[in-house]
Amino acid sequence: MYKKEVLRARWTDNSLIELTYPSATSESGEAASQYAAIRQAVSWPGVGISGAVTVLARPYNKVDPGSEELVLLAESVHPQADLSSLFNKVADLSEMFLASPVYLDVGDPCTEALLDFVQSRNLQIRWVEAPLVGDLFASLSQVKGLISKGVLRLDPGSESFKQATTISWADLEEGRDAMRRKFPLIESLRFTVAAFVRFPPARIRRGGRLPEKPGTSDSTKWMER
Repeated sequence: MYKKEVLRARWTDNSLIELTYPSATSESGEAASQYAAIRQAVSWPGVGISGAVTVLARPYNKVDPGSEELVLLAESVHPQADLSSLFNKVADLSEMFLASPVYLDVGDPCTEALLDFVQSRNLQIRWVEAPLVGDLFASLSQVKGLISKGVLRLDPGSESFKQATTISWADLEEGRDAMRRKFPLIESLRFTVAAFVRFPPARIRRGGRLPEKPGTSDSTKWMER
C-alpha cells in the first residue's frame, strides 16, 4: 500500500499544515510542503469486503491559492475481520498527517465500534458523514473527472490509481457491495474526493485564514464524539 514518508507534521502560524519529508537533495536531508487541508476517509468492511482508508491533501500554492489540486498521501486496505487494525490505522494517519476530519458512512454499525475505540483510548478524532454515500455514479464521476483533468494526482504505483483507472460504470451496476468487494479503495477514495468537492478549503487571504485547524470555524460540521 502507498504511504508518503513523513518525518513530522505541524500547524503553521496561518493554519496551513506543514509536512516535513526526507530529502536526498537538500543539505539538511529534509524538505517541507504546505497544505491547505488534509482529510481522510474510511470504507467500512462487510461480508467478504475489506475495509479501507485513503488520505488526500490539497497542496497550498502561493501563486494560485485557489488551486483545486489534490494529492494522495496514504492508502491502506484491511481484511474484513480486522477492525482493530483499521481503527489503529485511522488513528495513526490522523496523527501522522493531522488529517481531519474523517469522512465515513455514519449509518454503518462499525461507526459505533469506532466510537468505543476512540473513547477507550481517549483519542481526539472527529468524523462526519461523507457526501454522496449512496450515489455511486455521481461520486465516481467526480473521481474520474478530476483524474482526467489532472487535478487528482494519484501515484501511478498506488493501488488507488490502479482501481480508479480500472473500475468501469458496469461495475457500479452490480451494486455498492459488489463494487466494494472488487475495488475496496474506491469507496474511501470517492468519499474523500466528494468531501473536497462539496467542502473546499477557503482560500488563504492576505489577512490570514484558519482553514481546517481543530477548534476553528470551517465549512464542515464536526460530529463531536
